Amino acid sequence: MDQQGSSQAPRLASAGCILVVDDEPGMRSALSRLFVAAGGEVRAFASGPELLASDLLGTAACIVLDLKMPGMDGLRVQAELVARQCPAPTLFLTGAADVPTAVKAIQAGAFDFIEKPFDNEHLLERVCSAIAHHRRLAQQQDSDDEERSGFLRRLTALT
Repeated sequence: MDQQGSSQAPRLASAGCILVVDDEPGMRSALSRLFVAAGGEVRAFASGPELLASDLLGTAACIVLDLKMPGMDGLRVQAELVARQCPAPTLFLTGAADVPTAVKAIQAGAFDFIEKPFDNEHLLERVCSAIAHHRRLAQQQDSDDEERSGFLRRLTALT
């Protein structure tokens, strides 16, 4: 992990909770410090099953997920998140990337796939982008729901 920083680093204030999943304690700690320093709220998990047992999945702003973990790897965690219709965007981090795995993750809905070591500012930018994208989708869904509700009210008022 590159320790570069700048005064122009992205800010995560009021972004919601970022969920970090990595089996390496040092990486969990470093990611947590990075996101907290940028103004984010963070919850860290040592494994996929630990994340999946959390009650934060429906309200998470973003999930930063290690690819290679013992037991349940990142792709299996992602598949379970998709099956549970977890709305939070997922960004994969990995020190052992290959193109087919990256393609599989993106095709399954991952927002991004980033190799370790990574530049802190780049990671923050991608997390901010994922959160902004997620918010736009949520706002669009809310707008669509309001339109649908208004249509149904007008429809039932017809005689």
